[in-house]
Amino acid sequence: MLRPRDAAKVLGLSTSTLARLSRAGEIKCIRLDHVTLYPMEVLKAWLRAKLEGADDERPRP
Repeated sequence: MLRPRDAAKVLGLSTSTLARLSRAGEIKCIRLDHVTLYPMEVLKAWLRAKLEGADDERPRP
């Protein structure tokens, strides 16, 4: 489980972008009291989906 600053660093995002994506439901997080945590598995899955989407957007020869 990573705190927002560490999760953003792993994803190469700013903390505000990570927060926006979390509010939009694109990246799932766990909120316990006043602490937000991001499971590493969720971050890996999000990155994988982005990479697979990037492959789909590349022009085919």
